Amino acid sequence: MNKFYNMTWSFVLETLKTDQYNGLSKEEIIKRRNAFGANILEMNEPLSIINLIVRKLLNVWVLYSLILILVNVYFGEILISIIIFALLLFTLIFNIKIAYKNEKPLRKLQNLNNTICTVLRDKVISNISCKELVVGDIVILDKNFISPADIRLIESEDLKVRETLVTGEDYSAEKYETKIEEKNIPLSDMKNIIFKGSKIIKGSGRGVVTAIGEETEIGKTVKVLVYDRKEKQRLDDKVTRNVNLISFIFLVLTIVLFILTLYKSKDIQSSIYLINYLLLGFSPCSFLIAFNIYSIYIKNYWKKQDVYIKGMSIFYLMNGIDMIFLDKVGAISENNMYIKKIYKIGRASCRERVFAG
Repeated sequence: MNKFYNMTWSFVLETLKTDQYNGLSKEEIIKRRNAFGANILEMNEPLSIINLIVRKLLNVWVLYSLILILVNVYFGEILISIIIFALLLFTLIFNIKIAYKNEKPLRKLQNLNNTICTVLRDKVISNISCKELVVGDIVILDKNFISPADIRLIESEDLKVRETLVTGEDYSAEKYETKIEEKNIPLSDMKNIIFKGSKIIKGSGRGVVTAIGEETEIGKTVKVLVYDRKEKQRLDDKVTRNVNLISFIFLVLTIVLFILTLYKSKDIQSSIYLINYLLLGFSPCSFLIAFNIYSIYIKNYWKKQDVYIKGMSIFYLMNGIDMIFLDKVGAISENNMYIKKIYKIGRASCRERVFAG
């Protein structure tokens, strides 16, 4: 983004060719909308719960399990049928819940396209859809307001915001309009910028729009989030594909053996009985449940070590990582220095000391 935080608010207004008392004219708004586009975060529609259920039901392993249930019902094996159905239902609910949770961040971000904001245009204050905002618009901020764009403050009164969606920090940050002298600072230190998606917790203010749509900081995050969603599901998708493949192979072999047995013996009852035993040889639900239980165990194990695993796919992706760059001390390692031995005139002191960073 442009270093608007390093500029005085009056110079920002001059740079963006706007006026804090009048706002933009209708002609200028049309001109800028044609130049910069609409204030929209472009992203795929998050999958609804119905779509997720349909997608899961269309898996081969679900068909395999349903056939197995029907065959056992046919032979009067009600207990086995109930057990298989319970495993199937549990697996479906568990997988749908995980998939729905993965869609949640995108669902939150999509709501940012539907907010209402208060602007000053042609000396008139009015409420408009955030999609209509353009760079240079004067926006009026108030409590419980969701910022519709990246905004450089031009005035503020006891203003505090929560900008978790952008900075990841879940606490109220104080904001003011004063120019910041420091260069190349993190987003959390840009105290004169209100980022798109931030919520006003306290106070009020007024600012000028400096970036809209995908040019905002949250817009850049959306691109990463869409990629992250795909990567997070990579291992799960691979496991599902393999289970589907094994289920398909078992189904084909079962059908072939059923036809051969029926052709030789001419006894449909014994042929169905044979395929029932073959189908029981592989339980896709049990396999998926075992994988999910193992995933939970791994996450809980590392959580006790203060390592939070977003998804099992991270272990799959780590094979392609050669180097990690960090801009914050303590992101992975503790911000402490440990001294275990001190050598003094030929003697070693084994007393351990910790120096906090």
